[in-house]
This record gives sequence, structure tokens and C-alpha cells, in this order.
Amino acid sequence: MPLRHRFLFFFMGLMILSLGLSLTIVADKGASPYTAFLVGLSQTIGLTVGSWEFLLGVMFVLICSLIKKSKADYFSLITAFITGLGTDMWLLIFSYCLHPDFLNVEILLLFLGIILTGLGIATYIKANFSPIPVDGLMLIIMDRLKIKISTAKTLFNVIFGTIAFLIGGPVSVGTVLAMFLVGPFIGIFSKMIEKKFG
Repeated sequence: MPLRHRFLFFFMGLMILSLGLSLTIVADKGASPYTAFLVGLSQTIGLTVGSWEFLLGVMFVLICSLIKKSKADYFSLITAFITGLGTDMWLLIFSYCLHPDFLNVEILLLFLGIILTGLGIATYIKANFSPIPVDGLMLIIMDRLKIKISTAKTLFNVIFGTIAFLIGGPVSVGTVLAMFLVGPFIGIFSKMIEKKFG
């Protein structure tokens, strides 16, 4: 795949991903597990959701470096920065443009957010650049345990969903749905993208 196409997949994927995450927040039916964890930190300690995305990214990059016993992948911090910035941007847009009447369709927003989260991850991973630090850790675990990407994502969702609940993050029915649906959607969209673009 030409480099310009990879950059396109990378940027588009992260924008789709951040849109999906933001929709799970504004739906107010329980954010996706990792996002619920970030929101919980934001509500408990302060700073924006996107800021926590980046700060935790630094920690996960160091953890990945220790597990792999190699140089830290600092480029993945760019991925975390873009995702965090995108999430804050979408939340700001929704705060001004999403009329309260639209919240009558919060279930639709929730499912759309879950689908877009899976599509975004499958798209930006196709670019084969550095993943978001938490996804980088997920991919390492997937490789070490010899499990599918959908299984690894579901495992991580359960872990972060539990932590989010313990710190008072927005955990509800939407979180449970995202725990078990985002992983399979990643698998579905990954196969579709691979079939179409090779």
C-alpha cells in the first residue's frame, strides 16, 4: 500500500475511532469500557478525556517497552495525541450542536458509537503505523497468548470496564454491550478492509 494511502487510513481511522468513543459518551447509556475509565479519571481528578488518553498513553508505551525489552515506541504517542485531541474535539462539537431532543435516540447513538469504534480501530491498524498505546499493549498480549484480536479486545474491555466501575466512571448497559461487541466488529471490519484493499 502506498505511503499516502497508509497515512489516509491512519488519520481517517483515528478520527472515526474518536467519533465512536465520543458518541458512546454523549449517548449517556454507559461509555465504552476504556473510555468510561478515562471519563472516570476526568470526573474524579480533572483534565479532559483526551488529556487522560495521552497521559495514560505515555505509561502504556513504557509498559510495552518493558515487556518487549526494546526501545519505547514514541511514535505511538502521536497516535494517542491525535485520538485524545479528536475525542475532545467531537465532544466539544456535540456540546454545541447536539440538541437535547436528539438524546431521545441515545440507544441509536450508542450502537452507532460502538460500530464506529470497531471500524476506526480496524481502519487505523490497517495503516500499520504505531497503534494507540493501549492497543499496542493489547496486540502484544494477543501475540503472547496466541489469541484473536477480537478476543484480546474483549479481554481488555472487561478489565477496563471493571476498573471504570470501581472509580465511578459512566458504566451502564452500553459499557457491557461495548465490552462484547467492539471486538467482533473489529474482526468483521478488518476482514472487509483486507478483502477490499489487500
